[in-house]
Amino acid sequence: MATSSTSRFGLSSASIPSEKKTSISSSDVLRLKKPAKGFLCKNKLTNPVQFVEFKIRDMKSNNVFFEVGRPVESLEWHQTKGYDHEDVSRTITYEFPKEILSYESVGTSLVFAVEPNTALNSFRMIEMHYFKDKLIKSFDFSFGFCIPGSVNTWENLYKLPKLDAKSIKEMVDSPLKTVSDSYYFVDDKLKLEKCGSTVDKSEGVWYRLSGQVSNQPIFLRPKIINPVPILESVCVSGISIRRTARGLLSRGRLETNEAQPTAKARRAMHGWDHVDGWQWLGWPATPTPKPAPSVTVKSRGSYLRVHFKNTREAAQAIKGLNLKKAVDYLEAVKDHKRAIPFRRFSGGVGRTAQAKVFGVTQGRWPIKSAEFLLGLLKNAESNAEVKGLEIENLVVRHIQVNQAPPQRRRTYRAHGRINPYMSHPCHIELTLVEAEKEVPKAEAVAPRLTKKRAIQKAIKASRA
Repeated sequence: MATSSTSRFGLSSASIPSEKKTSISSSDVLRLKKPAKGFLCKNKLTNPVQFVEFKIRDMKSNNVFFEVGRPVESLEWHQTKGYDHEDVSRTITYEFPKEILSYESVGTSLVFAVEPNTALNSFRMIEMHYFKDKLIKSFDFSFGFCIPGSVNTWENLYKLPKLDAKSIKEMVDSPLKTVSDSYYFVDDKLKLEKCGSTVDKSEGVWYRLSGQVSNQPIFLRPKIINPVPILESVCVSGISIRRTARGLLSRGRLETNEAQPTAKARRAMHGWDHVDGWQWLGWPATPTPKPAPSVTVKSRGSYLRVHFKNTREAAQAIKGLNLKKAVDYLEAVKDHKRAIPFRRFSGGVGRTAQAKVFGVTQGRWPIKSAEFLLGLLKNAESNAEVKGLEIENLVVRHIQVNQAPPQRRRTYRAHGRINPYMSHPCHIELTLVEAEKEVPKAEAVAPRLTKKRAIQKAIKASRA
């Protein structure tokens, strides 16, 4: 038996306005009562968001039963306008055990990157889950502001509806009838859509080879000898898969639920674990213990087009401050009311009286660095709201600025001359932590007066 579902990013339906409409809003999607028949928005080459990692786990046992990802360095941002007419990249097939139908809640972790030249003021996701053209459950999540060129982590908690035994049996007996449509909105305009399906993997011995071909994830569910690909774009045999992996797959892994693979299976898998970037994963015998609830939130940006030295000094100035104080400080720096002290990279930096409060004389007002740090703080504040943390108690516990590889540019001079110009971007990562509440010190309790101590005290008083 198998439980199956299909999930698509961006679909059209009879209840949705016609495709001639310039943009689709969230209210249009919320009117859907059955799965959409086709993709609503075109698969643009210039999408402002790209997905990096996706993980699904059971909240009670913390057992991860689906995970896929790709390196951030492999992202490509197309500057030319156009469309990708193949919808394979917008369709995902999930493999879930049928026990998921009895779970109380599941958690998802989504890592996505934002285009370097685009700021997202409002990023929203709507999910609609159906079974046999009937809406089971819908979810609506808002992420908030995303700074350009940042890599963000979005964690969501799903409270699953309770299903009776009859409904569970129908889902198990009807593969690919459970469908989920995911819609992603930027400023209340539909930008991305995805679809996915799930297959039960709890019965029998199975092997799965997963990786990336041309920056698109693939999932193979092979037999012992001859792999059977799910996506038609990768048709390989037991021998040519190794050559294909060496030539096309940039990252991936091989998984199995068999504790001790047989000799026949080992011969079939010979060479797979020798491909660069591959690793052998065995099926976990015991579930991973549930970690303690997190009181931290993170925000980071990679290859940000902002000066490294100025940003490093500004980051050190807000380290250890309360979130509200750090935001007010950076806002004052933008208005030239307060200065950033320069302690390490102080060569050629002028003096200002505003730096004396920090015990130094040199300081500047790096406005661009302050704007990028304010964006990261606002992003981390949105993460804290999703986790339910107390915003007023957040403190900048960790902040780190690393120098990124210089990027080649050109600068235009007088008389038609062009000179090379090297930019100095950087990576920024910060962590906010809820400050521990101070516990008042207990009042001192007088020591109990023993009989011997009372006699000594009386003798000492008589001598006085």
